[in-house]
Amino acid sequence: MCSKSQKKVIRVQELEGSFSQTILLEDSVTKYELTCHSKVRRNKKKKIPLISGDEVDMDLQQMDSECPILWIRIDPDLKIIRELQFEQADYNWQWELRYERDILSQFEALEALKRFPSQITRETLGAVLDSSNCFYRVRIECAYVLTHIANSMANTWTGTLATLSFFRRVFMSTNSTSSSTNVTTSSTNNLSLTVPSAYIVRINDFSNSQMYMIQKTIPQAIALQRNKDRVCPPEVINFLFELIHYNENSKNRFSDAFYRSSLIDSLGNTLTNIGLTSTTTNVDLLLNHTLDNNTKRIFDEILLQLNYDKIIPSYGFCVTCSCLRVLHKLNIISGILIDINVFYEYASYGMFDRVRLAACEILVEQIETRMNQDVFEYIFNLIANDPDYNLRRKIVQHLCRHPPFRQNQTCSLNNPITVNRLWSLMKNFAYDNQIRNDLVELYQIMFGLNRPNCLPPLNEMNELLIKDELDDVSDTIVDIDPERLSYFRLARYADDTKAAASKLASSSK
Repeated sequence: MCSKSQKKVIRVQELEGSFSQTILLEDSVTKYELTCHSKVRRNKKKKIPLISGDEVDMDLQQMDSECPILWIRIDPDLKIIRELQFEQADYNWQWELRYERDILSQFEALEALKRFPSQITRETLGAVLDSSNCFYRVRIECAYVLTHIANSMANTWTGTLATLSFFRRVFMSTNSTSSSTNVTTSSTNNLSLTVPSAYIVRINDFSNSQMYMIQKTIPQAIALQRNKDRVCPPEVINFLFELIHYNENSKNRFSDAFYRSSLIDSLGNTLTNIGLTSTTTNVDLLLNHTLDNNTKRIFDEILLQLNYDKIIPSYGFCVTCSCLRVLHKLNIISGILIDINVFYEYASYGMFDRVRLAACEILVEQIETRMNQDVFEYIFNLIANDPDYNLRRKIVQHLCRHPPFRQNQTCSLNNPITVNRLWSLMKNFAYDNQIRNDLVELYQIMFGLNRPNCLPPLNEMNELLIKDELDDVSDTIVDIDPERLSYFRLARYADDTKAAASKLASSSK
């Protein structure tokens, strides 16, 4: 908890420069009036000084004629550990994203602009995406926000997605010769119609690390685009297949393994449950008849890349890991039946570590979605007996992120067997603090801090424990008649009574 009264810095970017002011928060509700250091300009073409020392030209047409404030930042140095919720107009966020040089401020503006889908927001995001002066992670996040804005404006969006146009302009080339056709009209005039040139994928060149990160990540953002029918446009899917099929890395000194892996992940991002029709049955799924053509193409491509990576392995088998994740999405989202033994095979001991981890994470997510008891037992056996320590711990951590159920929810896996199995694992790892702490966290996520609901009440549990204890005593006595057994029980009760009486007498003295 923070102290009751604390100071907070507020930085205001005005027309005449950036000014910082400190306010004191004493109550839960505090009202302050900040001093404005600038006057409204009649000549708005004058350059505006920033806190970085640069002077820039801004388009101030959207600005309030009576307010010289461009944008406001609260606690810019991050000295207070608090979550801030700050509201300002959309054009303030747009200026902050475009002209503020602080990276955290730009990320803050990007998060806020998701709530303001408009044409001006599109133009601002496109300008930042094109700017080579921006940090590459800001440009990548800008691509994701631009896709989010496009999905929000799916009914009114016109033209090609800005991220797709940017990728084609920067990382692809056009044909040197453009085809043209001559159409003769009735008045014998020739009308020349030029057909747009097709784009060609360039040979990979990863010498610029920042451009490599952008080239690798932007296809994943493009694949998240959805049209008004909430499916990925065919143009985007064809674009991704072109990148995969015409990928050329022969003259590149760097490996393209992670780039190909990213393209496969992009295919997974295009999947929606629209590809599964309402009349689909298990037989239809096996015959693969009712799935749309794009889903079939993705499924065939994933199998091809998976088999190809067996023959010529990629670095760290990253392509195999991506293929397994997309197969899991095809099973969960599109409804294609995938044999669970495929993931068992890749999760078995002897496979590469990353491949095993990817397969185990998929199995954990299968437990979350399918409530499969056999998979649940398999995962618990891996946690208890697998020779790879890092794998065991990462499985438990992934279980914490994707538990089978939360807070005693009613399901088939919420039973006393699960409680006893998890409790015994915590006892077995008594001398391993890391895995034990992760298991305790998993136990609290699944059953909470109180007693699990699947267990019988405490009174019934005590009776069961006493009965089990007496049964153990009777098992240790060989060939004893019921009368002698009752005598032993009576004698035990008498001994307990004498011990209690002697303890009471000693305390009274």
